[in-house]
Amino acid sequence: MAPPFDVAEVTLDTARGERRALVATPTRHLRIKPGDLKRDDRVDFRPDPVATRAQEARGDAKLMIFRGKDDVGQGSWAIDGTVDEGQAAAVGEELVRWHLPTWRTLAADGIVLLVHLDLDERTRLALEAGKRIVSRELRLKSRTEGTLANDVEEARARLDLWLLQHLVFFFGLSYERAVTSTLPDMMPMLEQRQGSLGRLLAELPPTPVEPDD
Repeated sequence: MAPPFDVAEVTLDTARGERRALVATPTRHLRIKPGDLKRDDRVDFRPDPVATRAQEARGDAKLMIFRGKDDVGQGSWAIDGTVDEGQAAAVGEELVRWHLPTWRTLAADGIVLLVHLDLDERTRLALEAGKRIVSRELRLKSRTEGTLANDVEEARARLDLWLLQHLVFFFGLSYERAVTSTLPDMMPMLEQRQGSLGRLLAELPPTPVEPDD
């Protein structure tokens, strides 16, 4: 079976010059239901292959874009339309937890901005809800903000919270509009935060990409 995402490299013009970005585009239609990400037969949506291909292609890219659909109607991903509003929020939480290890790995490889574009409104709102839920949990694990982490769990919680606050964004915005206006404006500002990200990464020993429980 073909990989669910194709990873390609593009160049963006910013106020500080050209910046390379990696773009992951779905190659087939994926619809996510509650519990899907915990099923062994749903390996088509595991984040590991995307992270692996991104690492192989990354070069000096600083931006990673995950698209919710392609331009020709052959690939897309979203929360399944049969899922009700309450369940959709739960799926959004599952997706955030599922992708945190991938986002963590991409950040360690130098990515300073990770955006999900072309999302339908229902999926975007569910992901935002999931992001808030996971962020609240992480704040409780990282109360010693501003001091050195006491252990690996706390260090990872502090890093993950920072990623959700400063690196990961969910937009219904189209890919074309984002790469011509929004993202070029965001990149220079976010590059200034590399020092903070580097300090958080330094507290955490390297770990393999694997889904969180």
